[in-house]
Amino acid sequence: MGAISSQGIVGNAGVIPVLAAGLTIASTHRLVSICQIFFPRFHGFIQGEKILLYEKGKFIKKNMVRASVCKEDILREFRLRSSTDDLEAIKSISMETSGEISTVRNDTK
Repeated sequence: MGAISSQGIVGNAGVIPVLAAGLTIASTHRLVSICQIFFPRFHGFIQGEKILLYEKGKFIKKNMVRASVCKEDILREFRLRSSTDDLEAIKSISMETSGEISTVRNDTK
């Protein structure tokens, strides 16, 4: 938006086309956001879904290929976030839609 607005400010483009472009971008963003609220499948299409990489003591190779990560990448992120190497304490490891790796600990009750 800033790059588009600057074109109108410095005189490289007319004010009306710049306003129209900005309004189009803002309207499209708003429409996509509203569609994500009311249509869960659309949300999954736009944002994606988390990918389960490790569960019940086993790495899920098919999902690791889909996420383009190897076992060493997952273990490195696990060590950095958990400060431990003990996978026994972990129920599952997933790759979130943001690309970050998250862990769920086993219940110890």
